Amino acid sequence: MDSFRRGDLVFDVRDAGPADGEPVVLLHGFPQDSGAFDRLSPALHSAGLR
Repeated sequence: MDSFRRGDLVFDVRDAGPADGEPVVLLHGFPQDSGAFDRLSPALHSAGLR
C-alpha cells in the first residue's frame, strides 16, 4: 500500500485498475478500512476506471 502526504496528514492509498484509466477516489469512514470497497473495485476496473 502506498502513502500520500499532505502537510501533517498521511493517507494510505490503494492504486489499482488500468494505468490509463480515469482515477476515482473512494473514501471510507471510521471504523471501516479499504476492504469496504473490495466488492465495488472489480466493477470500476471493468469500466476502465482506476
